[in-house]
Amino acid sequence: MSFYLLRPCQDSAAFELKPRQTAKLDLQQALEWLRQREFRKVVDAGVMVIVERECMVNLYPSGRMLLRTSDEKLAEKLAAEVGVLLNGAA
Repeated sequence: MSFYLLRPCQDSAAFELKPRQTAKLDLQQALEWLRQREFRKVVDAGVMVIVERECMVNLYPSGRMLLRTSDEKLAEKLAAEVGVLLNGAA
């Protein structure tokens, strides 16, 4: 699945990624998938999960992600990796 890579605002050290196609993600299954790939759960709020590995990642049922990093290459790498998860949900 491919993403649009957006920077939410000039002063923010984060990237927002939105899937080009609509996704319907089961967050509990997504969390287990992410744990197997060495992401650590930070918060499970029900409407989103926050995990951490190289940076904090907020993941929403729509497939939207917020990556808290100023490193665009890292954001692209994580988008590609998590996109594998979303391919199964789309």
